[in-house]
Amino acid sequence: MPTTTCPNCGRIIPLEMEELSIWIQCAKCDLEFVPTTGEMRSRPSKASTPVSPSRENTRGDRVWSWIVEFVVCLAVLVLFSLLAYRLPIWGKINKSNYEKIHNGMTESQVEAILGEGRVMFPERRFPVMFPKKVEYRAGRHRFVIGDPPSIYVNFVEGKVTAKDQSGL
Repeated sequence: MPTTTCPNCGRIIPLEMEELSIWIQCAKCDLEFVPTTGEMRSRPSKASTPVSPSRENTRGDRVWSWIVEFVVCLAVLVLFSLLAYRLPIWGKINKSNYEKIHNGMTESQVEAILGEGRVMFPERRFPVMFPKKVEYRAGRHRFVIGDPPSIYVNFVEGKVTAKDQSGL
């Protein structure tokens, strides 16, 4: 970053590249000058016109604006994350599809609504006492904090006899 020296008071002023060829003002003595040409003019008295903020104040303002932008972006990210966690983004595993499952439906009809499930307990010798239990779970292949929503369906001889849900 280039710097220049005030020709009046000797103060060292840090500059941006584009400021080398424009009028700048010394915050210490209010002298206006162009660093590359050396042209100078003094400011009118402070009583007649309001003084613009000094160079240091504008840099401080820039830092604060960056901090505010960072905080706003962080807040938006947190809000989006919270909303995304609570919104029904689990595909087919949701409350409305859970309510579509009724006793007597076949296993293929349930799979058409919920997708492929995982057999938790296979159908045994006495299916009424030990029905086949299938879990349809959301987020199996995603990173999920906590237990993702799940729908559990019991089948006896290929037909729905009971259903349960968790996290919907």
